[in-house]
Amino acid sequence: MNTTTTTAADGSYTFGTLRPGTYTIAETQPAGFLDGKDTIGTPGGTTNNDVFSNIVLAPATNGANNNFGELQAATIAGSVYLDANDDGIFQVGETPQPGVTLTLTGTDDLGNAVNPHRDQPTRRQLHLW
Repeated sequence: MNTTTTTAADGSYTFGTLRPGTYTIAETQPAGFLDGKDTIGTPGGTTNNDVFSNIVLAPATNGANNNFGELQAATIAGSVYLDANDDGIFQVGETPQPGVTLTLTGTDDLGNAVNPHRDQPTRRQLHLW
């Protein structure tokens, strides 16, 4: 057996009128979203990335809350500029500084270390706001 369904406007989905058996549900990662936490509901089974498998349905079993979580990407932005009056506010007449290296470090929600960067041709005393 191989059948597909599409989520409704509220994000819900249903595979109905199933015979007792062992099933797998696989989600196609939606475009524009990051992979979030997937949580298997009833009657249980095995959870992998975007896949619930070994879902054993006995007669009259109604599985529920088999949920695939998605995340919207986040951003951090600002400007690098020559702060002529040293007030920490990027104002008209203050000079933007192209080509300065900015390094982001930290840990994402999955526990992965983050460390992207850009090239820096010169070192100057600048403020990032």
